[in-house]
Amino acid sequence: MSGINTWKDIEINVDDDFSQDENLARVKVQFSIEDENQNTTISLKLIRKDRWKIYDLEYQSISIIDIERVGYDSKIKRIGVENLIKICLQSKS
Repeated sequence: MSGINTWKDIEINVDDDFSQDENLARVKVQFSIEDENQNTTISLKLIRKDRWKIYDLEYQSISIIDIERVGYDSKIKRIGVENLIKICLQSKS
């Protein structure tokens, strides 16, 4: 099993092969630990308004937005959308 002793042990490379369609882009970032043969690729989904911002992240074809959507769908089915909104508003105050 790999171990990280310092942040310097992590190597990060941005793939030059990215896709862009107007104000949306997808960039692949590879992470590896120094002296290890394995790496992990994460796809960042970006949107540009005044500057580029990450709005989603995919790891092994699983999207953070999709995970959140499933979680909220489940909560809505259990407690209803009105109750979910009430809970969200209460947690902000």
